[in-house]
Amino acid sequence: MAPRTVLAALLAGAVILLLLVWRARWLRRLDALEEQVRALTRRVYLLESEDRELPLARPASETAVSMPVPATARQPRRVSRWRERLAGPEWEAVIGASWLNKLGVLVLVIGLSLFLRFSLEHLGALGKIGVGAAASL
Repeated sequence: MAPRTVLAALLAGAVILLLLVWRARWLRRLDALEEQVRALTRRVYLLESEDRELPLARPASETAVSMPVPATARQPRRVSRWRERLAGPEWEAVIGASWLNKLGVLVLVIGLSLFLRFSLEHLGALGKIGVGAAASL
């Protein structure tokens, strides 16, 4: 073998090895970030739940200063009251399910009418028949 092909093969092997190491490092970091997101999601869920029991990050014996319970924890949650008031259909559902469907039908009808007008002005007899048959299907 020529020395250039051996050097190219060694260089390609080194690059592949570096890419594999880089990928393994990023996968470990991704796993750590996913675990952190799971922990934060669990904590937010516990904060918004009714029982108000929140596990501390450290045991109470390791905590130097005891944290007082905030006044908002003793009062009824404003968020839950607002959720009860706004229990109707959400605006995303109204826009996505109703308005966008109607807008799509309007655009489709206008597009079909403009296409039919174009085809009647510029196509021959066979083209008009084909477009009429396709539009009716």
